[in-house]
Amino acid sequence: MNNVRHCESVGRETKDPVALRLQHLEKVLDGEDYGATTRFACRIGVKFTTWHNAKKGRGLSQKLLLTLLHRIPGLSADWILLGRPDGLSHAMFQALGVVDEEVERGRRPPHHR
Repeated sequence: MNNVRHCESVGRETKDPVALRLQHLEKVLDGEDYGATTRFACRIGVKFTTWHNAKKGRGLSQKLLLTLLHRIPGLSADWILLGRPDGLSHAMFQALGVVDEEVERGRRPPHHR
């Protein structure tokens, strides 16, 4: 699967895995329509520009990371920063459609959350 997403606002692509996971999180929780970014920023209680910049790969501050973890039940820093599903709740794991690459490679048994 190609991990490149087009950034409409600046006409460039990002390959930043953290930004791609943030984009996926927004899509899962608030959709892909025109107002999704605004809704998501309101959901977590941050300025539109703060959220928009983070999801476009322009930096995820520690404060925003902690806000995400506090405002979205079941989310984990391991998933946001490293792509590891270990700390996700079962519901968030399913909602995000996460594939545990270690399980897929046969390196550890599947988690029963």
